[in-house]
Amino acid sequence: MYLLLLGACSGAVEEDENSRSTHERTVSAPVYQRVGGELLPDPPKLDELQPTGRLSERLFALYTPTDTFFEPYLEVLLSDGRAGWVYARPDYFPQFAQDDRSVWQAENRIQALLGPNRLREYRAYRQVWTQAASGQANPLLVQAYRSAVDFRDELQAILAIYPEQPLTADQWESMLPGTQCHLEEGRPRWWIDYRQWLAAAQAIGDTEAAQLFALYCQAFPQDSIEYYYPVWRIAETPRVQHSLLGRYIHLKFLRALDTMAKFTSLAGIAAADLQQAILEDILRADNTYWEEPAKILAEMDTILLSGKPRLDPALTESLQRRRAAFAGGKARMNVRAGQLAD
Repeated sequence: MYLLLLGACSGAVEEDENSRSTHERTVSAPVYQRVGGELLPDPPKLDELQPTGRLSERLFALYTPTDTFFEPYLEVLLSDGRAGWVYARPDYFPQFAQDDRSVWQAENRIQALLGPNRLREYRAYRQVWTQAASGQANPLLVQAYRSAVDFRDELQAILAIYPEQPLTADQWESMLPGTQCHLEEGRPRWWIDYRQWLAAAQAIGDTEAAQLFALYCQAFPQDSIEYYYPVWRIAETPRVQHSLLGRYIHLKFLRALDTMAKFTSLAGIAAADLQQAILEDILRADNTYWEEPAKILAEMDTILLSGKPRLDPALTESLQRRRAAFAGGKARMNVRAGQLAD
């Protein structure tokens, strides 16, 4: 597919443009400046392809006998000054893809899907990860972790519009260091691998980040990979979960997080996020609870009365109201016995 699209073929665009969904539009969408519909019949010389920095705003699948690609188009300038679009295959751009073609491809996909501003953040995240992997200290490791979570969430949402996502799990995984990727019905789902982040924090001597990631490993004890639910919840079916409040798991994590309140690094902010997730599991009005009321009330009393964790007045009041709801039977408890309180 050494075919260079000079501008866009206007006829292809004008045909039912408004009726075509986002994932059906081709590079001839109106976002691209039209300079005519001329096509080069022969492959252009590779050294003539000079990208302008503009990319198509979606990805396109391409299958060859030896490879499967899922790339954007790049706008290029030829030596005679003409502009056009060419598919971002690494072998079309050896001057850019020779060092690490997977990184070059990943950056193109990120820019096409999320825009140039997010590309800068993506490069910063990868740089921190690469430095940590080689033992170079960097105070932004936790920020890189938070970026990985954000990129995962954004990519999964935007890729949902594509009818096909032809890459392998390994190819998707290479886009987001510090994750594991599995295909579900052919679609990528990335999970944070906390073992990798813990190892990176230990390698660079970031004790606060290491303490945070060690706690995350405890939250997902099976293999320290995020998956669908943490240790303070139980899955009745793949889609139905319940809180395990009453087993003192919430108390254990809240006390551990209490010791991180003094962190001045980004690890302190991430620890606060984890604390909020645990508290929401207690306070959310529509939640359901696996254990019987007596066990739930006992753990609530320990949280409220033991002095550990430390609670501010507003949080204390919220927990007290929730305890009153439990005591008054205004929560769905005892799911294990099938005796749900209304």
